[in-house]
Amino acid sequence: MNTNKLIEDHLDNVKKAAYHYYKLVSDDKRGAVELDDLICAGNVGLVEAASKFKEGGAAKFSTYAYKWINGAILAELNFYIGAYALLMDAETMESIHLSAGNAVKSADEYDISDIPEEKQVEIITGKLSEFGLTKDEIRVYLATHGVGQEKVTNMRTLARELGKRELDIRRMNQSAERKIRKEYFDV
Repeated sequence: MNTNKLIEDHLDNVKKAAYHYYKLVSDDKRGAVELDDLICAGNVGLVEAASKFKEGGAAKFSTYAYKWINGAILAELNFYIGAYALLMDAETMESIHLSAGNAVKSADEYDISDIPEEKQVEIITGKLSEFGLTKDEIRVYLATHGVGQEKVTNMRTLARELGKRELDIRRMNQSAERKIRKEYFDV
């Protein structure tokens, strides 16, 4: 089957999945991510699924693409919600602006782009330590979410860099995300 045809036929599934996850984001966190960002991420997952799909396999394409689409949307959501939750709380933004000699703004006037990337990594690392993440969990979380790096590192590459199994890296990432969700979202 033609890859472009697979993608065109399943674009609605991406929109449905993106909307489903967007509705799950609480109102106070919705400013961190736009529905269009989730749709774009889902489209990337769909294209990846279409390029890797082998016709005649055990699963239909829609079943195969489901994990790719949802995985891409969840990764995007985790990245934005994680960055938003860790950086955009009013107390942190206020202390950064005060230390820089800037005037205090209202909480909704602060912008993450006002903070240099090195400072963002420092803040995130400090907060992750406060949440009880181990050094390895922090390293994995930062690498897999692209924080302080030019690109997001995949689990396999990270496993090689740290001399661990890919499964161990995946578990560390899941553990880190669980601790963050518990801290911020009480889930």
